[in-house]
Amino acid sequence: MRRRWITWRRSVGSGVVLVLLSFLLWLNFPFFPDPVILILNRPTSDLTSQSSLNHWTMNGRDMAQTRYVKSGQTPLPAEKCWSKYLGEPTRSGPIVKEGVVYVGGHFEVMALDASTGEVLWSTPTSGPINSDLAIAGNHLYAGLLDHRLLSMNATNGELNWNFKTGDIITASPVVSDGMVYIGSWDNSIYSLDAKTGEVIWRFLAKDTIPFHPAVHKEKLYVTDSSGHLYILDARTGQEFLMFRTPGSTSRTPVLDQGLAYFPSGGRIFAVKADAKEVPGEFIFKRIWAQFWIWQVPGVPKPPKQAGGVWAFSPKGFTEGGILASPAISGQAFFAGDIQGHVFARSKINGSAIWEQTVEGGILAPPLVVHDQILVGTDTGYIYSFDKHSGEETGQIQIGAPIEIPLIMANNLLLIRTTDGWLHCLK
Repeated sequence: MRRRWITWRRSVGSGVVLVLLSFLLWLNFPFFPDPVILILNRPTSDLTSQSSLNHWTMNGRDMAQTRYVKSGQTPLPAEKCWSKYLGEPTRSGPIVKEGVVYVGGHFEVMALDASTGEVLWSTPTSGPINSDLAIAGNHLYAGLLDHRLLSMNATNGELNWNFKTGDIITASPVVSDGMVYIGSWDNSIYSLDAKTGEVIWRFLAKDTIPFHPAVHKEKLYVTDSSGHLYILDARTGQEFLMFRTPGSTSRTPVLDQGLAYFPSGGRIFAVKADAKEVPGEFIFKRIWAQFWIWQVPGVPKPPKQAGGVWAFSPKGFTEGGILASPAISGQAFFAGDIQGHVFARSKINGSAIWEQTVEGGILAPPLVVHDQILVGTDTGYIYSFDKHSGEETGQIQIGAPIEIPLIMANNLLLIRTTDGWLHCLK
């Protein structure tokens, strides 16, 4: 009898352990790396578009998309060193490497001398380019409205390879650890071998991917046009989290100190960068919330959506609000809205540090150069502010709306305006 009791207790104990292990496996199985992709789909290089000192080789400047230039001369006041008409306007901003400016145009890619603006070479393309280029090593990448991603020789513009997605491309390429990431309006973000163009993985989102991702600590952060933020394994494309917002018009996330910041529906959201969501968790919380709304006895208030930390809304905004991604430096993030407000807020909790008002709406992300914040407006002004106090330190009128992000490389401030001109200030 005693032996049967011990055997029964062991069986129950083993069953409990098995159930717990199964539960833990169910919780973590979606996050295990895909062994097929890890083993068979390996990148063949370590190419990266991360900007080095005095260069700006990708949209956002760095993988975390901070738009921060650590050192440099005070940008304003400044004088024009050259202006160049690039033809019919597109939304492709400039990038700079080793004294060469690369920019996309209407059915062409151009390389210009950064000192003079003279065209070094121009290569025709099969479609217009409405996003920034990226450069990694001697490989230049361009996304086209005819659905193609091109890889070109940065020295002479000769084609290396091209890859066709299922719809138009308005997202900028990002290159990290030998993989080039590109979003498309076919609801997909692709990871391709940066050297060969072969597909490593593809992730299908809920809606179009009009903007480029951020890459941080082996994870990829990207938004879709329905206000979702996706956190993926950068190597295999597996999903850790889909964070939902009530708005749309989401832009590229910015990563710093364990948080991902991104605009959606006119607000800035902060989400934990390491957040995960187990299968069924969101639906379970929605049902829980409904029971709580019905005031069912004994049902406590449900927890927040996985990963959510805080959200910032401009005071009194009814529509529009913040459309562009923020920039980050020190303990603050900086953003502007379409009403012309410039905000400096704590990146920890979103609390106010300072606020300024400019003439015109702000449709492009701010630029941080050392201790200065620069913003361009749709009235053609560029303003600079002390990032600590918010005091205005300069302004200049360019002559046409600014809707494409400002960049700075080797003490040159480059501005592409909506009338097709590219301006250089120094």
